[in-house]
Amino acid sequence: MQEVLNKNGNSNTFQSYAQWKLRPNANLDVNLGFHHYYFALNKNQTFEPRLGVKWGFAPKHFLNFGAGLHSKMEPISTYIANYKRGGNDLISPNKNLDLMKAAHLVLGHEFYPSPLWQLKSEVYYQYIYDIPQGKGEFNEFFTVNQNEWFADFPLENNGVGRNYGIEFSAERFFGDGWFALTTLSLYQSEYKNEVGKWRNTRFNSQYTSNLIGGKEFSAGGKKGKSNTLGFSGKLGYIGGRWYTPVNLVESRKEGTTVLDMDNYFGKKADAIFFMNTAVYYKINKEKTTQEIKFDIQNTTNNLTPVREYYDATTNKIEYTTQLGILPNISYRIYF
Repeated sequence: MQEVLNKNGNSNTFQSYAQWKLRPNANLDVNLGFHHYYFALNKNQTFEPRLGVKWGFAPKHFLNFGAGLHSKMEPISTYIANYKRGGNDLISPNKNLDLMKAAHLVLGHEFYPSPLWQLKSEVYYQYIYDIPQGKGEFNEFFTVNQNEWFADFPLENNGVGRNYGIEFSAERFFGDGWFALTTLSLYQSEYKNEVGKWRNTRFNSQYTSNLIGGKEFSAGGKKGKSNTLGFSGKLGYIGGRWYTPVNLVESRKEGTTVLDMDNYFGKKADAIFFMNTAVYYKINKEKTTQEIKFDIQNTTNNLTPVREYYDATTNKIEYTTQLGILPNISYRIYF
C-alpha cells in the first residue's frame, strides 16, 4: 500500500458579477455582464466579460448570440497533492496552478410554431487555453482528458483545446397531460498535444442523441382531488469515448496494465445505447403531494464495452462495460 495523499487544509472561492440589461425596442434584448472569479488558495483570479443578445426578427422567430470568457478550477486535491520522485519531496508543486479558461461563442435560432412547441438550433465554438499540462515524462497529460483521480506531479498552464459543434432540439412543453423532447448534438472536442498536433480528447464522442417523453392520467381521488398515474421514458444513443489501448506484451511482462502510449487516446469505444423507463403514482392533497415511483435505468441491460484493461489472472485483455440494468423504487413527499 502506498500513501498518495495526506493533507489537511481549506480554501475558498469568491465570485461576483455585474449585469446591465438593455431593451432598445420590444424585439431586442441585450445583456452586458462582467464576472470576477477569485481563488483564495493561490490568489489567482480572472476578469470575464459576457454578452448576450436576443432578437425577435420575425413573428415566432428569435436569434440568440452569446460570447464571453469563463474559467474553471481543478479538483482541490490537484492543488494540495504532494509530489515525490527519485527520493526528493516537492510539497504541493501545483499549489500556484492558474485557472483554466475558455472563450465561448454561440449563435442560435428559436422557432415557436405554437404555444406548446419549440424548435431550436445552435452552433458554438469554445477555445480553451491555460489547460494544465504535465511536464517532462508526463507531457502527454492534459486535465481536459481527466475523469477520475488527480495529478500528483507538476503541471503547467501551457495547453490549448477547442470544442465546436451544432445542436438541434424539438420540445413539446407539458400540456394536455404529456410532454416530449428530442435532441441531436454533433461536435468535436480536441486538444493540441506537445508537438502541436490536434488530437481527440477522451470525451470526443462526436454525437449524442436523446428522446424523452412522458404521459400522465387522472387516477381518481377523494374530495375532488385527482390523483395522477404517470409514465415516462428516455432513449439515448451516444458515441463512444476515446481511450488509450493496452500494450499486451508489456502488460504480461509487468504483471499489470501497461498502456500503449504510442497510441495515446487513439482508440474509440463502441457507441452506447440506453433506455430508461419509469412509472409513478401521485396522491394529491391540499397541502402535500406523495409520489411512489418505480424507475428502471438501462431497461434493456445493454452492456457496451467502454474501457479495456489487463487482467493478470486470465493473462489477457478484459473490458469494463456501461452500467447494467438498475431498478429503483422511491417515495417522495412534496410540501
